[in-house]
Amino acid sequence: MAEDCPECMAAAAMMRRIADGLSAGAGGTIGAALGGLTRDPMNVHRGRAIGAAVAPSIIERGSLAIAGKVKQSRSRKTKKRDKTMSKAMKKVNKKARTVKGKIKKGWSQSRIMREAHKECKRMMK
Repeated sequence: MAEDCPECMAAAAMMRRIADGLSAGAGGTIGAALGGLTRDPMNVHRGRAIGAAVAPSIIERGSLAIAGKVKQSRSRKTKKRDKTMSKAMKKVNKKARTVKGKIKKGWSQSRIMREAHKECKRMMK
């Protein structure tokens, strides 16, 4: 890290604070070490404000974080509809495309999607 960069120095200070909190036995997690809201070290040099406040759960589960929010699980109904729509699209695409993969004469992408939605509706009954 650069010695004269204020963002880098702030990130280094925060990482030292995290390490001190973890070594002091504050529960073993970053969130417990910092207590409550903390500042995200990953905001350095990414065009966002330095030290934007984030919840500890987002830092600990970084792979699930999307734009500062924890990814929600999809409902059973949504999963079923998406799976059915996928099958319907495969069925309609098979009917609407040639062997080489081009769209047949008289078909368009909008017609394919319209037919796929109708087929999905039929399959869901």
